[in-house]
Amino acid sequence: MTKSGRAKKASVSKSRSQKVSVNTGHAPGSKTVTSAPTWEELAVTVLIVAEDEAQAVTKELGVETNFRVFADTDAIKALQRITRDRPQLVVLGRAFVDTARGAALVNTIKTDHTLANTQIRVISRAGDYVRLVRRTGPKAASDTAMPGEPLPSNYLGTRVARRYKLRPGLEMRVDGNPTTLVELSGTGAQVVASAALRLNRRVRLVMGKAPDIIRCSGVVVWVSFELRGKSAPCYRAGVQFKDVDLEAVEAFILRHRQR
Repeated sequence: MTKSGRAKKASVSKSRSQKVSVNTGHAPGSKTVTSAPTWEELAVTVLIVAEDEAQAVTKELGVETNFRVFADTDAIKALQRITRDRPQLVVLGRAFVDTARGAALVNTIKTDHTLANTQIRVISRAGDYVRLVRRTGPKAASDTAMPGEPLPSNYLGTRVARRYKLRPGLEMRVDGNPTTLVELSGTGAQVVASAALRLNRRVRLVMGKAPDIIRCSGVVVWVSFELRGKSAPCYRAGVQFKDVDLEAVEAFILRHRQR
């Protein structure tokens, strides 16, 4: 093979390796790389921050394409993009993480097996973060050096999201069976049922009345058996929502929470 032919082959090999690295993180035929991905290899980074910060960051980034910036009011659109693109990095504003929407988004990422390789980082100021990232070299892309902070090891969205006690008499149907709806948040609900609910079971949930019916799926994350004096025993359970309409849940809470 001539010198020019070898150079051309090396150029094509490098191009293919870079292309595959962006999409999958692995280059066929290349040596196994055990170090953390560089910023270039992280491909798309999803950034979710306050609306005013999102506008400022979008303007600062200009035509750069490795960031997808969303206002925290567009959490549903952001989640759709995350589940579609499966980014290796999702960066959340600190204030957003402490909201019901933020907790619901985090729970969805952490429980979706297709997003097992997605890292979540928390930041305080989006502008500072973006400027730091743009100056950061590949050697600073390890998990410990990556800008932003990881979620606390004890972070549980169902505990971070504020839970609201609801007025008596509200019903939630679990797989078609009526239960009493006791507490509600953007990430889940507490119900009381006369029949046992199986732990870790995926269930269909319906609450509200027409035209404001809310339908979603969920998972039973805890169950307790209770005796109530002369009344029949019951089962108290916590259900974590999946793919719920957060705006509809927040509106339901405003209408039915205890004052």
